[in-house]
Amino acid sequence: EKNIWLEKFLRKLIANCYYGLKKNRYLILNISNTTHHKWIEKETCRIATDEGFVLVDINFLILSSIAGKGEKKEPIFIFKKV
Repeated sequence: EKNIWLEKFLRKLIANCYYGLKKNRYLILNISNTTHHKWIEKETCRIATDEGFVLVDINFLILSSIAGKGEKKEPIFIFKKV
């Protein structure tokens, strides 16, 4: 299940973005781990790098504040086609 999603969906999505972008353009991707899938962020970076992108920055989208528990946030990965 994990490998099917990674290879048939995520890799295909990232490869299509790489193909469609001109040189020195950016792919900005908001994707985050879940409770049961703690590998999504790491695998996204690995696949994007495999496909030719360079990770240039990570910003964070703040979704909500949880009383006494801090903020819930998701990473926004910024990849560049060089």
